[in-house]
Amino acid sequence: MDSSDNLNHALFIFKEKTGWGAIGRSRYPGLHGREPRFRSLRDLAWSYVDTFVDATGDLTGYLPVLLDPSDTDWRFSKKNIWKLENYFIYQKHIPLKVNRKRTRALRERFLREGDIMTGPYWW
Repeated sequence: MDSSDNLNHALFIFKEKTGWGAIGRSRYPGLHGREPRFRSLRDLAWSYVDTFVDATGDLTGYLPVLLDPSDTDWRFSKKNIWKLENYFIYQKHIPLKVNRKRTRALRERFLREGDIMTGPYWW
């Protein structure tokens, strides 16, 4: 997931009979995983749009990517794998055209009330 403030978010995506889902962890509950119920990767990405808005950023795009072609030891490395991060950064992301008026309203709400994610969530 690509953010306007470069605080991007990585997810493990998967598909089951019921649809696409994601496994993700974050300090922010709205960015945790999603149940496998989305018809497409685009629909899954859109499920993060509202909860991605905070004081400085918002969701601008997404990129499904296979990790194996990255030529990194991402499974077993005990060190930072900057090469993998750069692999993500320099791939072409699929843009999400988000309504700026809606984003502005969500940001104002975030600044006024804090996190908008409430209630149970899945991860």
